[in-house]
Amino acid sequence: MTENFSYEERQRRPRKKRVVKKGRLLFFGLLFATVLLCSLWYLVLGIKTLIFHQLLEIQDLQSSVVRQEFSIQGVLIKQEYPISLPLKGSMKFTVSDGERVKAGTQLGILSASDLESASGAKTYTVKSTTSGMLCTHVDGFENILIPGNIDIVQIPSLDKINSNGVPPTVVEKGQVVAKVIDNLAPIYVYGHVTKEQLSKIEAKKDSGVKVHWQQHLLEAKVDKLISNEQPGMLLILKNYPDEIMHQRKIDFQLVIGELEGLLVDEASLVSKDNSPGLYILWKGLIRWVPVEITNRMAGKVQITGQDLQPGIRYILNPEYAREGDRIQ
Repeated sequence: MTENFSYEERQRRPRKKRVVKKGRLLFFGLLFATVLLCSLWYLVLGIKTLIFHQLLEIQDLQSSVVRQEFSIQGVLIKQEYPISLPLKGSMKFTVSDGERVKAGTQLGILSASDLESASGAKTYTVKSTTSGMLCTHVDGFENILIPGNIDIVQIPSLDKINSNGVPPTVVEKGQVVAKVIDNLAPIYVYGHVTKEQLSKIEAKKDSGVKVHWQQHLLEAKVDKLISNEQPGMLLILKNYPDEIMHQRKIDFQLVIGELEGLLVDEASLVSKDNSPGLYILWKGLIRWVPVEITNRMAGKVQITGQDLQPGIRYILNPEYAREGDRIQ
């Protein structure tokens, strides 16, 4: 009976409740949330930095050239001396196309019909009347497009000019079969331009321009500018390659400006304390260095600086870079 009573008493005895203060609970909750947010922040920041580093474009700083130019089709006006034949017949050249000749040099042999000859044909020696370069690319403008006859209004339309004439095998009396070009005289280049291009060329009239033809970059002087309904220009070339002398019509780039040196995109510059600079890689770290801008052209800037030299690696897209970051 006693044992049962003791057990029932213990069963009815209330348990002690552990009371946790609300302030302490709030403190630990805030601490946990802060740690969680900080961890997430550093995680996001690390992922963002990793992604940005993957997007970085890094390039070696090298000397380069940028040109301000536009495409033009032009007509060449040269001092040419046509070679015409006195009789109808066939012409066989003994001098190669493009070879330099002197006055009196034999250019070829003309075979013409001759009823008084036993063979029915007679040969004649065709000689050069002047010194220069032999050219067999005949286009019919040899007596028209010459420096002494320059008249911009009468220059034929470009689409009517054939620059690749082939010497005929059989020629008529008086027909031009070749020409000797004065390779020491200047060459004139006429071309159509737009009004906007004309104003840009006019600004460079005194300083000169350049003709970029094939692999050649030729100094040129602006001789005339035409500002009528169809704007045009006339250039003078004094030094030119032999290959251009065979042409009557050429496609070229007219260079009106040129920058050479250490060039970078304007977008690669980073302003710091109102001073321009570049992000470079220095011992694996992104480092800002000041630069001096000496010129601008076509989205490029010419720069100099105490910390700059060819071969230094710099960042092209600094919006993804941060000074002090380490790049693996």
